[in-house]
Amino acid sequence: MPVVYLLLRALLRHALRVFFRDVTVEGRSDVPADGPLLLAANHPNTLMDVLLVATALDRRVGFVAKAPLFRNPLLGPILRFFGAVPVERRQEGPLDEAARARNEAALRACEDAVAGGGAVLIFPEGVSQDEPRLMPLKTGLARIALAAEARAPGQVQVVPVALVYDDPGTFRSRARVRFGQPLPVAPFARLSDQEPEPFQAARALTGAVRDALLPDVVHVEHTEHDPLVRDLARVYGRAVAADAGGPLAAVAAISRAVNAFAVSDPPRVERVKGLLADYCAALERAGVDDRVVRAHQARPPTVVEDLGFALGAPLALWGIVNHLLLYNVPRLVVALVNPESVFASTVKLTSGLLAFVACYAVQTWLVARHLGGAAATIYLGTLPLAGLIALLWLEGLSGRRRARRARKEQARLDPATRADLQTRRAAVLRELDAARADFLAIAGPLE
Repeated sequence: MPVVYLLLRALLRHALRVFFRDVTVEGRSDVPADGPLLLAANHPNTLMDVLLVATALDRRVGFVAKAPLFRNPLLGPILRFFGAVPVERRQEGPLDEAARARNEAALRACEDAVAGGGAVLIFPEGVSQDEPRLMPLKTGLARIALAAEARAPGQVQVVPVALVYDDPGTFRSRARVRFGQPLPVAPFARLSDQEPEPFQAARALTGAVRDALLPDVVHVEHTEHDPLVRDLARVYGRAVAADAGGPLAAVAAISRAVNAFAVSDPPRVERVKGLLADYCAALERAGVDDRVVRAHQARPPTVVEDLGFALGAPLALWGIVNHLLLYNVPRLVVALVNPESVFASTVKLTSGLLAFVACYAVQTWLVARHLGGAAATIYLGTLPLAGLIALLWLEGLSGRRRARRARKEQARLDPATRADLQTRRAAVLRELDAARADFLAIAGPLE
């Protein structure tokens, strides 16, 4: 791989680790290190999805992106450098003959790349959307896979990639990338030889990809259950997280359980809805949230943690002072551009990267001009670590404030209200514990 590509990938990996508080990558060892490969991912967060998948792997990954992005003077050259292929979508307007020809050329380019031993990332939903469900998959990915398999028999594989975010557009939120088991394309190619219907193989492969993605994405079958899954994740997500593989995996597991019970035991779903609604209404009447009710469960900081927090304050202050402008540029850009929700994180990351380069360059130049080159070198060397420490320190400060506020709000509740809320919460948890046990008995482990 070119040195420039490796450097940019390293920079983007660092940027993503800064943007997200936590990025969990699972199943990376199952992804083939070489050979023809298609990565099939759900698409909840536009360009961030591409960056998370591509930077998680050590091999170069091409990808498909919607054509309007290539007309952006900033993004276009970057996308082309990273091997992106533009496609025209009906969402941007009717496709004329020329647009259809460009799309066919894009499919052939992906086919060539895969057949030649490369890796290409495809989003078979065909659109980026942040609803808690997997949209119907289009067959373009299967068509590319089958065409590449015809040119490289027995070599092409498809790896499903499940992406989950807790708050896609928010700085310092969480992300999960789970690579599934590779699906060999050869059996589906043989199916096309056996079946008289020409599109049977493509539909079968598309269905297999969807089946592989569903267990690991947040997929709520019925929109009326969206609020239920959201409330369950808030109230019960912590209890499920350890078994499911983390807080984001817990949301996917909760959505699976709701889907299953909606079919097998609708009265139970309604009963849980009622208990949750009563509890949430009681919280609203008391003017508190669930965090306040469970505040007594939180462990207060230890003496060692308090000491470390205090000792880190001077370096954190140095980082805050020298990154003040950098921290606020993305927020200002988003306020000016006002992007759609699915583009918010992309705008923040790209503007933050530009601000990172500009701020470090200008600040270092000013130090060099007034204090000399040696001082500027030392100054620049302190910035990355100080900036990261500042972020972690500020998050720690915010967490301490939230915990202290929750404990104070709980203490201010009159005893009867506090007891009522805790009783209602306990009733919800009992019902959910029983449902969880029944679900595990049928479906097996959450992971």
